[in-house]
Amino acid sequence: MIDQRMTSRAALFLGVALTLALPGPATAQVRTLNDALALTYATNPALLAARAQLRSVDENVPQALSGWRPQVSISANAGYIDGTTQQYIRPSIFGPGRTIESNALRGTNIASLAVSQPLFRGGATRANTNRAENQVLAQRATLIGA
Repeated sequence: MIDQRMTSRAALFLGVALTLALPGPATAQVRTLNDALALTYATNPALLAARAQLRSVDENVPQALSGWRPQVSISANAGYIDGTTQQYIRPSIFGPGRTIESNALRGTNIASLAVSQPLFRGGATRANTNRAENQVLAQRATLIGA
């Protein structure tokens, strides 16, 4: 009899523990069609990949448009020259000729700025811009298809 009571108490305790541990009844969330589509658009891996691909293709347009802009290059060098100079003074009636040596330490600084603006590139800039814009339109269509 004691054995049966212990078993029933253990079963009761286990039942109460499981009841408390399990979540309550599942409640269905009510969503509108727009909410469901927005959630899918924000979390679907295939759509996320297609949107990332569209962003990368979008970057080609500014690169193509850069063909219209000037190119600027800047360079600078700095250093020093260490050497010896010799100066010969001709003999005069007052004394013999002589050579004067002096050490020379000179700083050198060079800076340059070059700006170039091409006037005509054979239509390459316009063609590259059209190609980049058409790639964006094609990638948008791929995203819509996905």
